[in-house]
Amino acid sequence: MKLLIGSRTRHSGWKTLDLVAAPEVDYVGDCAKLMQFDTSSIETLYASHVLEHVPYAALPATLAE
Repeated sequence: MKLLIGSRTRHSGWKTLDLVAAPEVDYVGDCAKLMQFDTSSIETLYASHVLEHVPYAALPATLAE
């Protein structure tokens, strides 16, 4: 799947993940905790304007996830 993190806009062929539920959000969750997805189920991940909301100390773990 192609996963777009932090967007509430639909894009053809993409699923969306956001912290807040909305009609255009497919998955509700935290970008630092992607356990709801099977290993290797995400082929492409796009996160624009997301990392500035992650505390500096949590960046390495978030990026590893």
